[in-house]
Amino acid sequence: MKTELLPDCPPLRPEVVIAPFESGDGQERHLVAIDHHHFVVDRATAVLLAHLRDPASAAQVAIEVSAQLGTTIDTERVRALVDHELPRALFVSQDTPQKSPLSWQRLLFTQGMLDPLTRLASPLFRLPIAMVLMLSVLAIDLMVLARHLGEPPIASAGGGASWLLVLALTLAGVLIHELGHVSALNRFGRQSGGIGFGVYFIFPTFFADVSTAWRLTPGQRAVVDVGGLYLQGLYMGAMGIWALMASDPTVPMKVMWLSHFLMLYTLNPSLKFDGYWLISDLTRTSNLHDRVLDTARKVASRCLGRSESIGAERRDLHMLAWFTAAATAYFGYLLVSLGMGLARSIRTATLEDSSHTWLHWIPDLLIIGLLLVILTMVARRCLRTLVSVFAAPTAEART
Repeated sequence: MKTELLPDCPPLRPEVVIAPFESGDGQERHLVAIDHHHFVVDRATAVLLAHLRDPASAAQVAIEVSAQLGTTIDTERVRALVDHELPRALFVSQDTPQKSPLSWQRLLFTQGMLDPLTRLASPLFRLPIAMVLMLSVLAIDLMVLARHLGEPPIASAGGGASWLLVLALTLAGVLIHELGHVSALNRFGRQSGGIGFGVYFIFPTFFADVSTAWRLTPGQRAVVDVGGLYLQGLYMGAMGIWALMASDPTVPMKVMWLSHFLMLYTLNPSLKFDGYWLISDLTRTSNLHDRVLDTARKVASRCLGRSESIGAERRDLHMLAWFTAAATAYFGYLLVSLGMGLARSIRTATLEDSSHTWLHWIPDLLIIGLLLVILTMVARRCLRTLVSVFAAPTAEART
């Protein structure tokens, strides 16, 4: 009599992507991608997932995986992995859909709609061209800074109509930023999910779906990470030329001030923006925040005398140093820039210029207020992290 093992393992969702992943630890790793989630797993887990493409029994999967790996994996281990350790997002039988990092989102431009623009922008990502353009932008930026160093544009004259133009041009720069990510991705032969608009925490934001970048090498992913800043930097170069040539540089200067702030904001590694992914890809580190936090705790324990040795690898210490330097540079710029802008706005509104009523300064103060809210949110997150780093371990952790 012939018997068949009944399927008791949920099948993998057909859209799950399993691809080789280049890691920095010398071990064979694979990327597992679904929706907005990406997991880096070892070879054994990737083999197991591959055998879950079709409905199967745990016993059948255990036999097939053991044969392919050349080691014994029993049925109970397969059931434990499927039921408790592997993310439910991977399986057809999941009860709740996985959430995007955005609380709300809407696609605005598909890859097909962006193709004419990305074909024009992609050649700009060739290294010789990129180096020449970025050096030119840096030179323009320094010339603008030297000419207007003592006059933060946030406090310069300009009414409501001026601010509407400033916001429109700043918004155009943000869209160019997202186009830069997509163009860099297309440069390496991958298609994007388009550009959309959504809400991150409480902030409206544009986003580029470049999930397929996970299938690139770490170096190529790093180019995609900075692609947005690169193209937005070229846009800032154009604004800088305008500011240098115009008799009244108010509008381009304000656009540059706001855009530079937003560009540095995306480089802040405390949140999962461009800076976070850039450090993660350059150091070939998955779960960067967890690794940095764990290393920081080890260093803090050593400094506070709780441990005789750090117990962290040199690579992790270097990663912590880069992460800390990037976060410190960002917050230093933020505090100095906001302080200068706020002080000059108050001084000008109250002492230097009595020809305008307080209503004239509402746009300036609203922008500064928004930036202060961003600063408060990021600082709060960093403060909680610092408390967790230096807090004494619990009794359970000590045991």
